[in-house]
Amino acid sequence: MGDGEEIYVHAKEFEALFENAGDALFVLDETGRFTWCNKVALDTLGFAEQELVGKEFARIISPESVEKAKQEFAVHMLGKSTKPYELAVVTRKGRKLPIEVNSVPVFVRGKASGVVGMARNLTEMKKIEAELEESREEYCTVLETTGTAVMLSDEDMTISRVNGRFTELTGYSKEEVEGRKKWSELVASPSELERMKVYHKRRMANPGSAPKSYHFSLVDKQGNVKNVLISVEVVPGTRKSVSSMIDVTERKRVEDAIKSMHEERDRELGRLKARVAELEAERRKEGASRS
Repeated sequence: MGDGEEIYVHAKEFEALFENAGDALFVLDETGRFTWCNKVALDTLGFAEQELVGKEFARIISPESVEKAKQEFAVHMLGKSTKPYELAVVTRKGRKLPIEVNSVPVFVRGKASGVVGMARNLTEMKKIEAELEESREEYCTVLETTGTAVMLSDEDMTISRVNGRFTELTGYSKEEVEGRKKWSELVASPSELERMKVYHKRRMANPGSAPKSYHFSLVDKQGNVKNVLISVEVVPGTRKSVSSMIDVTERKRVEDAIKSMHEERDRELGRLKARVAELEAERRKEGASRS
């Protein structure tokens, strides 16, 4: 095989490689005109090869992205590379597409004489990002409007997110706890903390193996200890836990007071019963002595 044939074969292999690439590929000359595009680029834009080759790249750029595209091209013509950047292009049918471009200058005899680049269609990614943002906003709305203090925590017990009710309960701002504190720092009793750590470990291993609701003593920013009823669930598909907390300090105080009253009543009834028994014994004793 001669040199010419070998070059031809390599050129064909090179062309096949780029034609079958998953992303759009293109080459521009020093004037910013297309000299080559692969099939993905043509299919994505809806143009035939003859409609693009020889035309300026600005023709397919959306108006709001033209200035950015020209700036990137000018930098390449100075022989410099740039970081990946985003643009919007317009298809033959007038549809706007978001793309990410990776491009580098092409050198001929040491001089920048064009640009070769790869463009990735970001339409699906942007759609997913929008859906995630919508879900996040819905989640935040639910989180903030619920009537209980809520915290989201990681497997290492670091608090990753809280709502407004949580800040009211603990006295800490979101900035003071999110990503900075562990929920273990809010537990007042060492014995309760050990119990809760055991629950947490069991819950991470098997969500159904630990109690979902229980009481514990919470210490707030001011050092006040509050009796709290907490309900904990593992977020499906994650290693995170979501906890809902209610301050039952006043209710617990009332319950303790009622319990104390009942205990005092029982003691009083016991004393009364014993006194009645004593009086009955004395009455019988007196009756026996008279007879």
